[in-house]
Amino acid sequence: MTSRPPTNSRFSTSIVQCINRLLRSNQKQATRFEEVLSQFSLCGEPQHRKCVMRAIEIFLAWVMAATAFPASCLAQSIAIEDVTIVDVQRGALQPGRTVLIEDGRISVVGPAAQVEFPSDVKIVDGTGRFLMPGLWDMHVHTISPGFAPGAAIDDLAALYLANGITGVREMGYYPETTLELRRRIDDGTIPGPRMVIGGMVDGSPAEWPFAISVSSADDARAVVRRLKEQGFDFVKAYSFLSREAYFALVNEARVVGMPVVGHIPITVSASEAAEAGQVGIEHLGDMYTMAIACSDAEEDVRSLVSASPETREGRVEALLAGADLALKRFDREKCRSVIKEMAKRGVWQTPTVFAMQAVTASAIEYSPPLDRRSCYLPKTILDFWRADPTGARTELDVQRRLAHFYIYRSVMKLMLEENVRMLAGTDSPVPNVYPGFALHDELEAMVKFGMSPVDALRAATSAPAEFLGLANELGAVEAGKAADLVLLSQNPLDDINAIRAIEAVISKGRMFSRLDLDSLLAEARDNSTARCTCSECDTADPASPHTIGLSRTAGGN
Repeated sequence: MTSRPPTNSRFSTSIVQCINRLLRSNQKQATRFEEVLSQFSLCGEPQHRKCVMRAIEIFLAWVMAATAFPASCLAQSIAIEDVTIVDVQRGALQPGRTVLIEDGRISVVGPAAQVEFPSDVKIVDGTGRFLMPGLWDMHVHTISPGFAPGAAIDDLAALYLANGITGVREMGYYPETTLELRRRIDDGTIPGPRMVIGGMVDGSPAEWPFAISVSSADDARAVVRRLKEQGFDFVKAYSFLSREAYFALVNEARVVGMPVVGHIPITVSASEAAEAGQVGIEHLGDMYTMAIACSDAEEDVRSLVSASPETREGRVEALLAGADLALKRFDREKCRSVIKEMAKRGVWQTPTVFAMQAVTASAIEYSPPLDRRSCYLPKTILDFWRADPTGARTELDVQRRLAHFYIYRSVMKLMLEENVRMLAGTDSPVPNVYPGFALHDELEAMVKFGMSPVDALRAATSAPAEFLGLANELGAVEAGKAADLVLLSQNPLDDINAIRAIEAVISKGRMFSRLDLDSLLAEARDNSTARCTCSECDTADPASPHTIGLSRTAGGN
């Protein structure tokens, strides 16, 4: 390691950049700043440079007391010495490296003995540790019906960060609420991950109250334009869109430059969705629509659903009945053909394996064991889980859910065989899928379903960066990229569970040590209304609870 003198000019430039961002957002602050600077107009160079810097420091202190300081201004200069880099793209390790982080970015990566850095940099000993890109959860509902406004939402954002998740793809809730949460994270009001936000669009009536309901092609086009104007990043298509509305939505999204992901509407075939330009599919088609696409009963099922009552309950029941018919007429070769077509067109899949296991387990015997992670959640969400609207209530429902999961596993296996591009997502917080923690469960489940550990890691790091068009910014430990990183005490290429062994998280250049992460968790636990005792939180087994009854599907691949 070689130190070089502090570079005040770089520090000053960083301060000025932060000031400029503040001033552009607040004219009153801009006026006040001009007043402060005018008092130092006689400061000359170089003898009075310190008085100018002192003026800036005073003003910054005033601003920080008056408003949230931008998260990017909290970035630190950090040198992680003698660390082993996890190259997720090549599936290889790079031992003995020093990584220098400045102004929120990785500025240098090189052999430990050759990297120079300022003497005032924060030094982190990376000996015996593994540095990898920050994780992305590519299917979350950061604010769900179980979360009340206020502290619970703030704590939820912190739970992602505490688990090494530096980015999330928000898949749908009330628009104003999710946009406000992202603003508060971006301006540094609360710690949390980067957020890419979508607007959920469904038919009429919509299946969920927070989805935007459309009943015509004109409605769909207008909604896409409005989402674009509001600052959303993509459109999520949902299950009960009409054919007319769906194709209008996809076409308008292409015009305004917004990708379309989501479910495959029951009115549209999987091949049609891929050809139209839908770039991502969730839950492998939500178990039902891919089962239908993989059967020779596809048209019969669509006719059945089209003839159903135009109510939420009527449509859902028709969809389940249609899926039952499709399961009886499952065609593996047709399924492989559909999957090949989707792979050829570059359609990405976010399988949410762990959530699908959880839904199936809850249908069989929903009695969640005590799990210390519940101590970080508000009681409202635990009550929502116990009321589980997805749970089965009859033996017929149990058999139906098991059969659907059997097809889901078969489709997943075929997709892996055909090298379909995968993204890691959790669908948290569906019942017993813990926000933040669940991504570790998801990656473990993906490996159990047949992915290698490095492929699972890619699904949560470099693949999201590529999918989101951010490969030049994120997804690797390389000079020039944004400093979103996770420091582990174990090698995740050997064992995917090593991603739980988090020593530190760096988000946008700001380092959260293990002590900092524990403080975030402690605050969430203190704010929780779940009423766990301290002994329960400390001793309960955090292992995956979602093996209940699934032995009944053994051998179903």
